[in-house]
Amino acid sequence: MTTDASLARAERATVSYLGGGGQAALFWKGRVALYALLAALDVGDGDEIIVPGFTCVAVPNAIMYRGATPVYVDIDPETYTITAAAVEEALTPNTEVVLVQNSFGLAPDLDAINAVVPDDVALVEDCAHGLGGAYRGQPNGTVADAAFFSTQWSKPVSTGLGGIAYTTDDVIADALREVWQSSPAPTARERTVVRAQLLAYDLLFRPSLYWPLAKAYRFLTQRTGFMEGSSTSSELSSPSQPPGFEKRMGPAQADRLVSELAVLDERVARRRAHASTYDQWVAQFGLDPAPRAEYATHSFLRYPVEVEDKEAAISRAKERRVRLGTWFSTPIDPVEDGLARWDYEMGSCPVAESVCRRIVNLPTEQLVDRDDARFVLMGE
Repeated sequence: MTTDASLARAERATVSYLGGGGQAALFWKGRVALYALLAALDVGDGDEIIVPGFTCVAVPNAIMYRGATPVYVDIDPETYTITAAAVEEALTPNTEVVLVQNSFGLAPDLDAINAVVPDDVALVEDCAHGLGGAYRGQPNGTVADAAFFSTQWSKPVSTGLGGIAYTTDDVIADALREVWQSSPAPTARERTVVRAQLLAYDLLFRPSLYWPLAKAYRFLTQRTGFMEGSSTSSELSSPSQPPGFEKRMGPAQADRLVSELAVLDERVARRRAHASTYDQWVAQFGLDPAPRAEYATHSFLRYPVEVEDKEAAISRAKERRVRLGTWFSTPIDPVEDGLARWDYEMGSCPVAESVCRRIVNLPTEQLVDRDDARFVLMGE
C-alpha cells in the first residue's frame, strides 16, 4: 500500500469514527495539526487566540509560530475546563479563535461557550485528550467549527507520533486540504525511526517499566535527537518554530491509526470502568473523585486526583514503580520557568496554578493495585 493510500484509508476511518461527516487531514504530530488548522483559518500577526491556562506548551507554540498571541483564561476547578464566563471576559476585537480543551477526556460546556463567541470567531476543540468521549451525544471534536487530535504515545489512540485536524465546515476543509498538500511527507529516516519505535513499544513497554523507559525516552528524544519525540529541546525553551516542523503523517502511523480506532470504544469502556473503581478508592482515601459533567461522556484518558504533596506522590510512585502522570505541572506544561516567553503572566490564572501544584493522574488503560494507589496518593 502506498503512502497516500495508507493516509486516505486512515482519513476515512477517522471520519467514520467521528460520525461520517466532515473531513480529516493527518499530520506528523498533534501540534502540527493545530498549526495547520490555524493556517487554514488564516490566523496571523495581531490575532489573539483564547486558550486555557492549563495546557501543553505545544499549544501556545503553534499559536506563536503563526505570529498570533495566546490569551490565557482560568479553568473551572470542578471540571479543569474553561468556562463561558472566562471566555466572554477575554474576548477583544482581535480575538480570532477560541480554543477549548477536553481535559483528561472531559469536554467543556460547549453550548454555553458557543453562545458567547461571536459569529466571526472560530471555536476549535483541543481534543488531544478527548477522542472517544462525547458532548451531548456527539463525538468530541464534532461540535465546534474544527478540532485537532493527538495520537502520540500517551493519547486515546497511539500511532507513536501523529495528529489529526478535523472540520465539518466546507470552507475550512478546503483551506485545510491546501495546507496539507503543501506540507512535505516525512523523510525515509523519520518513517523508519517511527516504525522502529512502534515495534519497540509493542515489545518492551510494561507498566512496571514506565519510569525508566520515560526517562530514557526523554533523553533519546530531547537530548540526543536519536529518536522522534513529541517535543524537541528547542520547543521547550522558546516559541521559535523548529526546522522541519510542518509534515504529514507517515504510512506506518496511518496504518496504526486504523487498527487503533477499531478498538477505541472497547478501550474507552474499560477506562470508564477503571475510573469507577478509582472513584470508590479515592473516596475511601478521603480524596475527591475525578470530575464528571451531565452534558458530557468522559472518556477518561487519565484519572485526575488532587493530592496534598505532589512531589512526594511522584517520588512514591517511582519507588513502587506505579505509573503516575503529572499533567499539568504548570499552566504551560512541562515548562517550569520563563513562562513569560509564551506570554503567560504568573498569577493570571490562579485556579489553574493552584491545581497544577496538586494534580496527578492515574492510568486508566490498566488498574493500579489498590494498596499501591493508597501508598502513592496518601503515603500510607
